[in-house]
Amino acid sequence: MLTPVKISVVSYINTWPFLYGLMNHKEATEIFIPQLDYPSAGTRKIIHHEVPLGLLPVGGLLQTSDFQIVTNYCIGTDRQVDSVKIFSFKPIEQVKRIVLDYQSTTSVLLTKVLIINFWKLNVEFSSLTSDNQIKTLSSTDALLLIGDRCFDAANNYPHSYDLGEAWYQYTGLPFTFAVWAAHRDLNPAYVNILNQALQFGVQHLEEAIKYFNHPYRYSFDTINKYLTHNIKYDLTAERHKAVEHFLKLAKSNIEKP
Repeated sequence: MLTPVKISVVSYINTWPFLYGLMNHKEATEIFIPQLDYPSAGTRKIIHHEVPLGLLPVGGLLQTSDFQIVTNYCIGTDRQVDSVKIFSFKPIEQVKRIVLDYQSTTSVLLTKVLIINFWKLNVEFSSLTSDNQIKTLSSTDALLLIGDRCFDAANNYPHSYDLGEAWYQYTGLPFTFAVWAAHRDLNPAYVNILNQALQFGVQHLEEAIKYFNHPYRYSFDTINKYLTHNIKYDLTAERHKAVEHFLKLAKSNIEKP
């Protein structure tokens, strides 16, 4: 019998199908203890071996060789992701500084890759320390936000730039934001059950929305469109290719300001 283990899951709407599977697939409920984290916190837990497996932002693959991709599922997008955006009061060409979301691992790197290679801008980067700091940003600042907070921020800024769309325009590839990774020594039986649970959750996407959509901040149709149109869950060959290409670019730009 397998010993129950903790598993890190990003706590955004786009992981609801995964979380539904982990909480409703019989074998998964007996061995997995979900830990809800925002991406940068989950990355730290996985890299520091606080959990043996989890949903790892792909930028975290640059920080560890102890973990490997283990399932056919991911958090990806073909073009517009709608929940990873740069917001600004001025067109991006007029921005002087980009403030980077503290919740992000991968999107911080993606922002730098796109600013340097796609938009070809010379801007300052700084880190957001809390959501309260957002109110203090100047008119020449831009803000990288990820996750559900993007939906609420959309009406507050005249300009926004979807990083999934920008990446597609730059590379012609889809983008993969997070993959399921496990410690290389982990018993493969855990991975088998994880795959079954994730498949169960993705196949019951509508049930997952109804299960988690409380207290009804967004309509069912809004979330369903986001999870079916913007978010892609299959880790296809093209999304694998996107991971490799992104990591190569991120590694070459990682020391740049």
